[in-house]
Order: sequence, then C-alpha cells, then structure tokens
Amino acid sequence: MTASIGAEANLMSDHHPLDLLHQSVDAWNQWRQTSMMIPDLSSANLKGAYLRRANLSGVNLSGADLSSADLSEADLSEAILVETNLTGANLRQANLREAYLPSANLSESSLCEAVLTDAILIEARLRKTNLRKANLHQANLSRADLIGSLLSEAVLSNADLEEALVIGATLIEANLKQAILTKANFSLADLSRTDLSNTDFSFADLSGACLVDASIHHANFFRANLSGTELDPTDLETANLDNTNLPEPLAKLTSSPAVQTSTPEEECVWLTLEEFWNAEFKN
Repeated sequence: MTASIGAEANLMSDHHPLDLLHQSVDAWNQWRQTSMMIPDLSSANLKGAYLRRANLSGVNLSGADLSSADLSEADLSEAILVETNLTGANLRQANLREAYLPSANLSESSLCEAVLTDAILIEARLRKTNLRKANLHQANLSRADLIGSLLSEAVLSNADLEEALVIGATLIEANLKQAILTKANFSLADLSRTDLSNTDFSFADLSGACLVDASIHHANFFRANLSGTELDPTDLETANLDNTNLPEPLAKLTSSPAVQTSTPEEECVWLTLEEFWNAEFKN
C-alpha cells in the first residue's frame, strides 16, 4: 500500500491531474481507476475540451469553464460544480446523479437522456437547454431558470421546482408526478400530455399554458393563476382549485357535474381559455 501511494505521489509530481486530462481521457480514466485521490479541478479552463466518457465522479469543478465541452456519457456523479460554466456543453447521456450544481450555467447545453436523479440545481441557469428524456427524479431545481427549455418526456417526479422559471418551456409527455411546483412560473409552457397527478401548483403562474390531455388528478392549484390556460375539464373534479384564478366559464363548470368533452387536437391550439370554452360548450 505504501509503495502504491508513493508511486502515485511520484506520478502527480510529474503530472498535474489537469495535465493528464488534457493528455487524453484514456490516461485520465486509467489513473482514476488506481488513484485514491479526489482531484480538485476548480477554476480549471476546459473550454471546448473533449471529455467524452471521462470519469469525473466526485471531482471538484467549481468555477471551472467547461463551455462547449464534450461531456457526453461522462461520469459526473456526485461531482461539485458550483457556479461552473457549462454553456453550450454536450452532456448527452451523462451521469450527474447526486451532482452538486447550484448557480451553474447550463444554458443552451444538451442534457438529452442525461441522469440527474437527486442532483442539486438550485438557482441553476438552464435557458434553452435540451433536457429531452432526462431523468431528474427528486432533483432540486428550486429558483432555477428553465425559460424556453425542452423537457419533453423528461422525468421530474418528486422534483422540487419551487419558484422556478419555466416560461415558454416544452414539457410534452413529461412526468411531473408529485413534483413541488409552488410559486413556479409556467406561463406559456406546453404541458400537453404530461402527468401532473398529485403535483403542487399552489401560487404558481400557468397563464397561457397548454395542459391538453394532461393528467391533473389530485393536483393542487390553490391560488394558482390559470387565466388563458388551455386544459380539459374532465380531471377537475379531483383537483384542488381553491382560490384559483379561473375564467367564469371554467369556474361554472367546476361547480357542476363533470362535462364530457370532445377529444382535443394532438397539438395545442393557442386560443384564450374563454374562446376554447365557447367553442366547445356554447351549444
């Protein structure tokens, strides 16, 4: 054991961990397999670096510049990425399980099919980020900026998006079951065909959002803003709409027996909610 530690120390005296990473991913991964060290790469300049399948598990990359880097299929589980710059990075199918990313900038990056279960993304910037089919189960995205992001088919069950900005985002067929969405802003977002059962939308802004074919069984819309929202009335019996901002036609429907609607079109038609109800139920 002593000889092994001594050999590792000699290797590191000749090569800083960052030098190994710049040398090649294979050299880096080979060293990580035998090393007992957890490298500190905070504030490192890795802009545009090729790090595909790199083993960065547990590594401190806080304040590092990884903008436009290729981190596809990389292992970043439990990595520390406080205020890390990942703008435009390729993180497709990367493993970020339990990664710590508060205030990290992932805007315009690709996290398609990435694993972010239990990740901490408090106040992270994810504007126009591709999170299609990403797994964010139990992730903390409170106060995160997800404006204009793509989250179709993503898993956000039990995730915390309290006070998050999700304006204009696309979440078609996403799973938000039992998510905390208190005070979040989903205005103009596309939530069609999403699973919103048992979610907490209390005090949230859903103005102008599309919820066509969404499952809202037992969802909590207490004091939420649903003005201009497009949704089906069939699930409203089980939803909590106390003190919710609803247009008059919908408010009347929620106090009467459930109304059977015709099947909406597959794609959202951006009508005001009043126009929608008039078209469907006037006669």
